[in-house]
Amino acid sequence: MYFSNGNFVKGVNDKVETRVLQDSFGSVKSILKFCNLPFKQVGLFNNLVRKLTKHGYVDNYNLRGAPYDFRNLPDNKYYEKLKILIEQTYQINRNKKVVILSHSFGGIVCNIFLNKMAKNWRSKYIKSLITFGTPWGGTLKSLNMILRGDNLNIPLIKAQDIYLQQRSMQVALYLLPNEIVWSRDQDLVVNKNVTYAIKDLEKLFIDTKYYEGFLRYASILNIMKPRQTPNVKTYCIHGSGKPTMSKIIYKKKFPLGLPEYIYGNGDGSVNLKSLAYCKEWKTKYKVIYKVFKNTEHTNGLYNKSVMNYIHEILDLPKIKKTRYEKLIHNIQKFCNVTVLG
Repeated sequence: MYFSNGNFVKGVNDKVETRVLQDSFGSVKSILKFCNLPFKQVGLFNNLVRKLTKHGYVDNYNLRGAPYDFRNLPDNKYYEKLKILIEQTYQINRNKKVVILSHSFGGIVCNIFLNKMAKNWRSKYIKSLITFGTPWGGTLKSLNMILRGDNLNIPLIKAQDIYLQQRSMQVALYLLPNEIVWSRDQDLVVNKNVTYAIKDLEKLFIDTKYYEGFLRYASILNIMKPRQTPNVKTYCIHGSGKPTMSKIIYKKKFPLGLPEYIYGNGDGSVNLKSLAYCKEWKTKYKVIYKVFKNTEHTNGLYNKSVMNYIHEILDLPKIKKTRYEKLIHNIQKFCNVTVLG
């Protein structure tokens, strides 16, 4: 996506039309994969959809998909489409309230959407919001993406080959570490003898010869302020216990060279304090906060404990153990040992 000077909010690609494949907005087919590579990272919702359909959920009836264009924010046309989709789903299911489930930045998108809606609309149509792995205060991984690119742990893709494309995405800029979580003085990037904290982001963009990016970043923050409570009952859940980038240290070839990383706690993509920001909400609406240890950001919806918790929220039966899992459980019970498999 291309951003012309003075137009840092709305991007354009001349003579290129972007739409959901086969106009499938509303169908879960629209969210099963964002490309055809055979990796879990590109099919985040596949396992969830498969489990829910086994319990009688039907695509385009009581199970809907609402993909958004993560390159282009804010997108008011998307919010209008989402509003209509929720109202239609409510009506065709005999006026049953809707549960919204989001992953990662989708939680922020839903937060912005719900804050745009009137209180009586939310009360009528929304039962609850489930957010998994939402980076409420941004993430250092996004800063790394802006500086030198990130292959998202997908083999065969080189970060340097896609960093310009990733810089064009509004989401990458929006998810830079935010002052609501990080201290203004906390060092995020070190380049030899120069350090950059949040207060130095403008200087960092200047030093990397990407000042346009800072102007876009400032424009986005001025319009989008999603850190307030969603104003509905919310289940804020995420993983933890995975090494997560917390500091970037360059010793040569700044910024496109390979730096050293210091890691802290998180879900492998999002830092723990950003994931946990929802605990700080002051709201009359109930916020249920739950952490799943040793659970990753990208594969979280394949985690059985996470899936069982979502089933519990939706009043569905727990996922049964496979024969192998039952065998391991019985061996453990009989021998009083732990078997790793």
